[in-house]
Amino acid sequence: MTDTTPSNVPPLSRREFLKTTGLSAAALAAGCASPLAQAAPAPDSKRITSGGASGGTSGGASGGFRIVHMTDVHLKPELEAAKGFAQCLAKIHELSPRPDFILAGGDMVESALPGDPEQAKRVFDLFTSVIKDCDIPIKYCIGNHDIYGWNSKGKLSPTDPLYGKKMFQERLGVAELTYGFAHKGWQFFVVDDLVQGKENPYLGTFDAKTLDFLDKGLTAAAGKPKAIFTHIPPFSLAVVYYRPPKGEELPIPGNLVCLNAFEVIRLLEKHKVELLGFGHLHQNEKIKYQYTTHVGSGAVCGNWWKGPNLGSKEGFSVFDFQSDGTFEHSYMDYGWVAKGS
Repeated sequence: MTDTTPSNVPPLSRREFLKTTGLSAAALAAGCASPLAQAAPAPDSKRITSGGASGGTSGGASGGFRIVHMTDVHLKPELEAAKGFAQCLAKIHELSPRPDFILAGGDMVESALPGDPEQAKRVFDLFTSVIKDCDIPIKYCIGNHDIYGWNSKGKLSPTDPLYGKKMFQERLGVAELTYGFAHKGWQFFVVDDLVQGKENPYLGTFDAKTLDFLDKGLTAAAGKPKAIFTHIPPFSLAVVYYRPPKGEELPIPGNLVCLNAFEVIRLLEKHKVELLGFGHLHQNEKIKYQYTTHVGSGAVCGNWWKGPNLGSKEGFSVFDFQSDGTFEHSYMDYGWVAKGS
């Protein structure tokens, strides 16, 4: 993973990172294993049990494990966003039990879409400068703001070697954008559900190739509990906040919710998928529909680093999975106070 930072956006040094997260100079001198792991305790949060069956215990119990869904960072030089992101990572590292991995749910940067090479380099450099001290494995899902040049309006050529999703892949070391992996008895899938639009630079959809990949992968995972993570939700109630109804009309545009939700939901039911997690809307929601629990996580940046977004504070989701197909979910506020708020 490349880590070069322009002179006008200096990386956080290890000492600056410790200062940002509230660590003392003594802790640094002591050579602690992870600078992130020394932050103040995360706030208590109510546990919610979901999944294919009732019940379930914490990720620290026998046969269980924990992950964090950290989405919509929208990292940028302004509004002290780098300090906020570092504080979020510190809270994640402090969790007990410790997460096995972080699922980064997309929109890591703000914003590569316009195709300005200096802006795109600046925000990706800033992201890698903050994330380099994270010692928990990260699995990435791409978001619309991570895509380079789809909204350049002809200023950036599609023949550019980093055009589209290639910059995200190169800078963050992501080989495949849609992929599956097994972890402690569960089968996970990460889905790129972003396609180029005509009026909108991006739309959400599970295209034919993705549906075929999932169908085969879910068939092969028969008998295992299964989870899918994507950026744009196929199914959401919170989306109504973004497009208030006009009279009896309730428009749901394809840049907020997947265009082919029916096909996705049919696939989820066919294969009895326990969980579908997503971001994009910067709001917390949980919907149990048929067999699957759909969980939308609030954003690390809240309202784009200007405070909470429509009641959802800056934070991340914690999932505790059990081998019997149950899981518990909680949303954790990491205590960020927006600059000027």
